[in-house]
Amino acid sequence: FNEIQAGLLSNLLLNVWPAVLKMPLRTDERKVCVMALAKLFSVEELRQNTQLVGACSLGLIHLLGLASSGKTKQNGEEGSDEELENGAGQEYEVSFNKLRNTDLPGAAAGLAPDVPDLHSAAKASLKPLGPVLLQLAAATPELQPLAVFLQ
Repeated sequence: FNEIQAGLLSNLLLNVWPAVLKMPLRTDERKVCVMALAKLFSVEELRQNTQLVGACSLGLIHLLGLASSGKTKQNGEEGSDEELENGAGQEYEVSFNKLRNTDLPGAAAGLAPDVPDLHSAAKASLKPLGPVLLQLAAATPELQPLAVFLQ
């Protein structure tokens, strides 16, 4: 990414990924996102950017279900009641006919069949980054659930 444009990966992880990670995702999608974040955290350049690690760690907390659901609503991150009254933010379902022959071979097992337990896999993948994440969590109260998870 940085070969295309300097700082592109950092920009994507700071400005695009946090919003995506807060979306309601299926279990397989959460597995892929958690494992991708763990892999990206292993890049030294990204790990040194505390703002980026903090933003992605908040996404990890959401993906792993470590945050209490009442907290996000109180902070207004999920949307306000006003948005719901206007209809914005409400989910809807579109019906469509599924195309034949569009399923990938082996996709019946899911997107991440090699990750049977998300929490165990996340803990194992994030273990080498434990000191960095724990130090950041000590300075940032929102990251405390992740610190507790990693201990």
